[in-house]
Amino acid sequence: MGKANHKISGFGKGMVLRVKKGMGGMELEKEIRNLVAEYTREFCRTNKIEYDTLGISKALNISRTLASQHLNRMVKSGTLIKIVSRPVYYLDKKIIEDSFRMQLDTEMFYALEDLTELFDKKLVDRKGFMEAVGYDTTLRYLTTQCQAAVKYPPGGVPMLIYGEHGVGKTFFSQLVYEYAKAESVLPAQAKCCLLNYSKVNDNKPDDDAILFGSCFLNGNKELCKRAGLLEEAAGGFVIIENVEQMSAKCLEKVIAYIRSGTYTVRGDNLIYHSKTRLILTVCENSCDMVENALLQVVPVVCKLPPLDKIYPIEIKKAKIPNHGDKNFAVLNKLGMDVKPGIILCMADEMLPYNRDTWFFPVSAL
Repeated sequence: MGKANHKISGFGKGMVLRVKKGMGGMELEKEIRNLVAEYTREFCRTNKIEYDTLGISKALNISRTLASQHLNRMVKSGTLIKIVSRPVYYLDKKIIEDSFRMQLDTEMFYALEDLTELFDKKLVDRKGFMEAVGYDTTLRYLTTQCQAAVKYPPGGVPMLIYGEHGVGKTFFSQLVYEYAKAESVLPAQAKCCLLNYSKVNDNKPDDDAILFGSCFLNGNKELCKRAGLLEEAAGGFVIIENVEQMSAKCLEKVIAYIRSGTYTVRGDNLIYHSKTRLILTVCENSCDMVENALLQVVPVVCKLPPLDKIYPIEIKKAKIPNHGDKNFAVLNKLGMDVKPGIILCMADEMLPYNRDTWFFPVSAL
């Protein structure tokens, strides 16, 4: 997130919310919290802190001592966060937790940077998987598996993702690649390549050449090499869809590559080395067709939940209209009579993938 700006920006300048004469303590505390909530939302958008204790007292036309008493009471109750810097700042704890999708175990920070460092760490953990709704609820265990596979020394381990047809296995595999990039465990030139067996000939005579490359003689009888996906990925990822359809020859070479990190190309006896990683996908009803020899060398096997795990709970107005609009087409697709600005709330079993059918959970709005 970078360094926070401790200066009061244009937000709220000159604003004085005069407290009504005779206002009780609870009413005053509510006014103070509303003001803190307002500039906390601004902080979440701009990373600028707006008011210290003095600024709050002036905005509400009360004494600094009285403002401090109420603010500290709300810190003790767990309502506000206190930044014990010079000057002292306060933020609404629930707004911070909801905005950054995190749980804070303290209300006291000695510097604003201590808080923003937590944001940075949380953001790194979420990068790559943030597009999968439910990444930190329903898919928490799954994303943890994939994170471990990506970071396993020295160069990660292969994984197999299975699930019903159309649930987003390839999409989620691409998120694994995005996460690996965010974690800086891939070379700068790394790519994500796809081997889709639905686009390979029925006899699949060329799948090993597509994946590993081939050598051939050109018109001048010079030996030329055609790069395979392993080389094109340049240390990134190759996603192999419907791995159960792989030819026996290609399967043998894939198993050897996983074990040794080396391979040969068709028409050449040289041994090549690669750090490109593999993600294999298979439809759940085809799992029995995957060779046991392949499963024995793939240590991480992940399942994506089926589509029937999604169900609507209720419909609420979105606090952020754009988010509601993004869900509008989806609701119509489901045959629901809704208007823009409405979102679908879902239980923890909410569907976590893209496929042009996804929803923003209420907690993110």
